[in-house]
Amino acid sequence: MSLRSSKKLITKEARILRSMRELSRISMRDAAAISGLNAATINHIENGRQNILTRHLEALLPAYGQTLETFAVEIQKEEAPLCADHSRCMELIPKLSDDLAGAFSRIFSRLCSLQPRDGS
Repeated sequence: MSLRSSKKLITKEARILRSMRELSRISMRDAAAISGLNAATINHIENGRQNILTRHLEALLPAYGQTLETFAVEIQKEEAPLCADHSRCMELIPKLSDDLAGAFSRIFSRLCSLQPRDGS
């Protein structure tokens, strides 16, 4: 049994899971229905209040269209996703006018730099 904690420790693994869920455009509620896990458990995992167990990965990754192997590849990368919406935002920037694209890019870069890192 993994215990819920009142202290947050958002790990690289938790950020990757959240990113995978959001990139697959699945809400926590839908992820719970598909995976068989409780939505509160998913919330606690993504927000660093609960350890990620193998059984969590085995339930969540298929729900997100991922495998343990793809998860392991993401873990091996130097950095976790800056934020879950990073790729979607990067697709939008070229579609904006030059002025808006520059402003949006600066704001987006600043927001992504504020995302929590391991242990912070």
